Amino acid sequence: MIIGRFQSRLRDAFDLWKKGKGHKEITMQNMTMMEMTEEGSNLAAAVDSLDKEVKIEKAKVDRCARSSLNRGTRIMEKRYLKQYMDKWAEVNRSYKNQ
Repeated sequence: MIIGRFQSRLRDAFDLWKKGKGHKEITMQNMTMMEMTEEGSNLAAAVDSLDKEVKIEKAKVDRCARSSLNRGTRIMEKRYLKQYMDKWAEVNRSYKNQ
């Protein structure tokens, strides 16, 4: 009977020790999860700020490209207008000469 009680108390002590160890592991896992969640939210914020920077740079590049395109278009318009005006003048001269 004494040995049975002793074994019972040893089992209870072991169970309590094991439960405490499990609690410590769970606490450490929870802390790790919290750290990983915080790191994930920090990464998400960094991605958002980087996305904003990329959009700003893209807008700058688009404006620059649009400006170059507009400049090229204006140059071509002037060139074509000059060609058409020269042709018109040539046609008018030929009518006058007739």
